Amino acid sequence: MKNLFAALAAGVVLLALSACGATAPTQSAAQLVATVQVKAQKVCTVSVPFLKSMTAMKSQLSTDAQGYLVVASDKVNAACDVVANAGASAGPISTDKITALVNDGVPALIKVIDESSLDKDAKAAAEIALTAAQLAVSNALADYLSTPAVTTPDPASGAIAS
Repeated sequence: MKNLFAALAAGVVLLALSACGATAPTQSAAQLVATVQVKAQKVCTVSVPFLKSMTAMKSQLSTDAQGYLVVASDKVNAACDVVANAGASAGPISTDKITALVNDGVPALIKVIDESSLDKDAKAAAEIALTAAQLAVSNALADYLSTPAVTTPDPASGAIAS
């Protein structure tokens, strides 16, 4: 189990760090959507199996940790469904569930880890990895949400596109 968490932590840190400095100075709306999807998918790739493992160990968790596990499962699964269903679409995506993953799901996962029986080093590694992933998704969301929407004028209105 220790090796699983060490691998989990190492994988998330590498994924998050590899994505941190890779943002181009100016990205199109489609590129911003793709960035959010890719970074959220990385969190999903690691979080879903971790949640399955923790659910299997549920009886070993405190009542508080079990509550955090429910919150984390709800937020992670909802966000991962959005990401999976968005697929290769470059159109706008609903960010509510991805925002909930960042704001509620990852902190709940960290609380599950903190309440678990993992040793101190495994807890620290997993928490650092999740925090790095949370930061990467938060930055991608901020970039996406701060980009003004592109609107196409209605030809019947007589407006001219600039």
